[in-house]
Amino acid sequence: MKKLIKIAGIAALGLASSQSARAQSSDSSKPWSVSATLRHFYDDNIFTASQTALDAQGESLKRGSLGFDIIPDAHFNLNRGQTTLGLGYAYTLRYFQERPDEKIDQAHDANLKLTHEFTSRLRLEIHDSLVIAQEPSVMDRNVITSPLRSEGNNLRNTGGANVAFGVSESLELVADIGSTLYDYEQDGSDPDLKNTSGNTIAPSRSALLDRTENSAGLNLRYQLLSETIGVLGYTFTSIDYSSDEALNPLTPDFAKIYSKDRNNDRHNIFTGVDHTFTPKLNASVRVGGEMVEYSNASAAATADTDSVSPYVDARLAYGYSKDDSIVVGVRHGYSQTDAGIYGQYLGLGNNTERLVLNAKTTSLYGQIGYHLTANISAKLNAQYQQSEFQIADQSGLSDEYFIIGLSSAYKINRWFSLEAGYNYDVLESTFQAGREYDRNRVFVGVVAQY
Repeated sequence: MKKLIKIAGIAALGLASSQSARAQSSDSSKPWSVSATLRHFYDDNIFTASQTALDAQGESLKRGSLGFDIIPDAHFNLNRGQTTLGLGYAYTLRYFQERPDEKIDQAHDANLKLTHEFTSRLRLEIHDSLVIAQEPSVMDRNVITSPLRSEGNNLRNTGGANVAFGVSESLELVADIGSTLYDYEQDGSDPDLKNTSGNTIAPSRSALLDRTENSAGLNLRYQLLSETIGVLGYTFTSIDYSSDEALNPLTPDFAKIYSKDRNNDRHNIFTGVDHTFTPKLNASVRVGGEMVEYSNASAAATADTDSVSPYVDARLAYGYSKDDSIVVGVRHGYSQTDAGIYGQYLGLGNNTERLVLNAKTTSLYGQIGYHLTANISAKLNAQYQQSEFQIADQSGLSDEYFIIGLSSAYKINRWFSLEAGYNYDVLESTFQAGREYDRNRVFVGVVAQY
């Protein structure tokens, strides 16, 4: 907690995590762009391990490594009057020099957005984001459900569509549907989860995090003033865990707890405004209530079949120059978590294990971009997240997670730029001994673009 208090002033700025400030192509007439980045880095905690964590040989799991990244990416944008299409793809190959096994990680990030205006009052948008990654801030780009790095090819796909219909000149009705799939590679067969007798002693990432989140919503948007839109909305979300593995694998079968016990339905009712102060300054605020109904949880897991929390989602954006902006925001509500079971099984008839249903999370985030000169730019990203775990008969158990990234870029010419950056992550937790960690990363690189 002391570390976080020291940096609370910075955390108030918030932060959407980012690791670099790449120079952008000055040729906006092209519908496409391609680039390639080569970086050299040092990471002092490649497994996001606690200082006290030990491997099977009794050696510290907190290890540092030099390495390099190769990142080609491509973007395509098409505008045909009523129809716009955006496509993007980035591939990352990351090599860790000091990692004992499987020195190479590969990550993929693909995005699609299609918008079509049938008439001046009817608009359709379809979007999809697919990532295969290991880093927490890539797997979750808003609220981070797991602050720990996950080895392997872990998939998150978020897709959806919305239809906006103008009922009148002042009133618009927006209906949306969405679905997010999480599929982590590690399962109960991983040898890292087994003891010398071959028994699985800890839950896998699949057991903790594999799930599908399906949502449907309806919003009314009303033009209150020329610069102000009032919003009233409702969103229903169903969260279904897909793994059939136990979260407490060493417990006798009759007392095992499974991830499906965390299945829940979520109802969000909110109101808010979108306001444009000036062409460069705008704000969006949503406030309301969030109710969660636990459909599978047993009486031992939860004292109540539902819970209620305030819901807040607010954002302020200021584009103070052509290429520079500030974005700050706050979110509060329920989120999923990789914390599975609290307590220990102490013997027959004396089960003190408790299922972590989810977390009540507050997240502050922000980003600042600034051009020191026409060719030199800097970017600061930060995010502070506090998650209080929802556990029957327990309170005050939480994670506090802070990430900050500072980067700069020097544009040599329209095709090449140099970049350098620093990232710091820290997790402090009262949930479980050995969960906390801190991590420092630095990098330098060169970007080629066309």
